Amino acid sequence: MINQKSPVLTFSALGLIHCLGTAGIPVYTASEEKPNVASYSRYSKKHTIFSPFASEAFIDELCDLGNSFDGKIALMWTHDGAGLNISNNRERLKENFLFRLPHPEMVKKILNKLLFCRLCEEYDLPAPESVEVSQLDELKKAKKRLKAPFIIKPAHTYYWYHKDFSKIIGNYQKAFIFQNFDEVEAFYKKISKINPNVVLQEYVVGDDHQLFDVNLHINQKGEIDSYAIAQKMRVYPPKAGWGCYVKTIFDEELLEICKRIIAKLELKGMMNIQFKRDERTNQPKLIEMHPRTSIFDFLGTAAGQNIPLKYYSSLTGIQIGESKQYQTDIKYINIARDLRLLIRHRKDYGLSLMEWMKSYSGVSVYDGMMLKDPRVLYHELRSAFINS
Repeated sequence: MINQKSPVLTFSALGLIHCLGTAGIPVYTASEEKPNVASYSRYSKKHTIFSPFASEAFIDELCDLGNSFDGKIALMWTHDGAGLNISNNRERLKENFLFRLPHPEMVKKILNKLLFCRLCEEYDLPAPESVEVSQLDELKKAKKRLKAPFIIKPAHTYYWYHKDFSKIIGNYQKAFIFQNFDEVEAFYKKISKINPNVVLQEYVVGDDHQLFDVNLHINQKGEIDSYAIAQKMRVYPPKAGWGCYVKTIFDEELLEICKRIIAKLELKGMMNIQFKRDERTNQPKLIEMHPRTSIFDFLGTAAGQNIPLKYYSSLTGIQIGESKQYQTDIKYINIARDLRLLIRHRKDYGLSLMEWMKSYSGVSVYDGMMLKDPRVLYHELRSAFINS
């Protein structure tokens, strides 16, 4: 029997912690190898440091921790390495933990960008043309199939989390865009030193404000019962980075596409589905998916849709809070990334300094920062100004 204080263990960004903590849910936080900013949060009852999330040791340590709790606890994450390992070991973990995921093979295909290419073809999903590449010969063959411009992504996001990345490549980006194939080939020769497994894809042409994140919760019937659609107005680094100035919108077309994807793939639990509209056709293209929500968790909560809390209630049977009407034009800013964008790329957005400052008017969510969590607020502000 789960009591009224059933806790959650998170491997996550701060937004997820704040969604749960501000709702009165006991939150335990975790990181791999060293503490992260979650350890500063007032909502973290205890912070645990695990072995690398992709390792077998992580699962062993997670099972040991689960045995120390009285009853099952919910698991949530925004780290794909942790999510994939949890999915692969769900039989071991289900004795102590509560979570809901699509079929294990589906999780693998969603999170591995090489397999995701095949998945999109198999189920006729509206994704841009893509080719899997693991060696230079495969890259050269792709030249005949794809049209410029191009974008290169790692097979798994964390494949590029490497200590020598900046030395070999330069500033970290989660993807790189190229106008011709000679640039692609030169880049691949360098990135293969980090990891040779990449996806080469036709780049969806359009400005950064054509990027959209849909966070949603899918109930046991396969129905969407809460969602938040975020439009990325500014992205750092530009073209292939993270949303740093974002607002909620309603887009019926995107929601209908999500419903069709959910039905085809038999998805359940929390999902993040990302799109970009091609400015040439105005058609949304599926960019990537994750069996979790995104860093815009708390933006959804500010807009009336606390998706992690909905998921928690679904797992535990504990009803906390009432559903609120979804609000559009709720704004989110990641100050650290937006400052870097302002300093390094302001001309790319064609905004004056005054226009940039005015855009902060009416912002509801500052990523990870809230007055109710002062130690995190201090840490994040200090980091934002020092690192910018």
